[in-house]
Amino acid sequence: MVPTPVDGIEGRYFLRVTPDWCVLYVFGGFTKALALDAARQELQRPDLTFLSAQCTYVAPIPAGGIAVQVEVLRNGRRGAQTSVRLWSTEDPRSLPGTDLCVDVVFASPDHHGAVLLGEQFPADASDPSLARSRDEFARPAFAEIPFHRQTDWRLSVGSFSPDAEPTVPRSVSWFRFHESPITAGVWDPAALAVPGDILGPAVITGLGGAQQYFVVTMQLSLQWFAPCTTEWICQHANVIAGVGGFVTGVAELWSETKELVGFATQTAILRPVDRVAADRAQVSPGKLENSSPV
Repeated sequence: MVPTPVDGIEGRYFLRVTPDWCVLYVFGGFTKALALDAARQELQRPDLTFLSAQCTYVAPIPAGGIAVQVEVLRNGRRGAQTSVRLWSTEDPRSLPGTDLCVDVVFASPDHHGAVLLGEQFPADASDPSLARSRDEFARPAFAEIPFHRQTDWRLSVGSFSPDAEPTVPRSVSWFRFHESPITAGVWDPAALAVPGDILGPAVITGLGGAQQYFVVTMQLSLQWFAPCTTEWICQHANVIAGVGGFVTGVAELWSETKELVGFATQTAILRPVDRVAADRAQVSPGKLENSSPV
């Protein structure tokens, strides 16, 4: 799905997202990727790459029509900044909304600059072929999630077992799209926002299996470090703290060749699964669709 320009409105794009990308609503990392794609289109600077992006989630976005408004704040010789607003609408020419707000920084990397690396590939990350597939631990009530049919996700470290005791709030997993995002040998960098949205498994590992929550993202930042050339991405997520019903954590994103390609920071609100189920049952009695506990 690619945002397409709207004639007559500078910086405006529109597209339709199918329910295939929904969990409760359209997956947060996916909506951020759409905003990044629109920003890249508007800037039209192939000499620049994504450096960082800060995303604020204001309202959930259902499947259907989505409009995007991009404003170029600065367009310099070696860098540029854009501001993006994305909202749910059936009218491409509607007044700008703020369901999702993203500030994006583009830059031209200096390949002769100093290289520093303060993190290491997680030693307990098993090969993706040996990690546990999603089907091995999916709970029956949440087995059919549309978004899950678009991706392959496998867990090396962490637990979704209902009997699991609380432990270190950390997870190591592997992610890939069923439809490859690789073009000309590298991942589309905008697509990295999808595996960057990965705090949930670390949260439920830390809480233990007896407690079920939705991890609803409020803020998600992403930094790009290197192009990814492998289909699989290793996600190493750690919770920093969970206080007052909110949780903050970080995630390293590694290629199969153990190169650090990205880093995400995420803050989310924890919503008990039974409370969400009750709320949705009032709208659609007897059904809890497009839902995923984490």
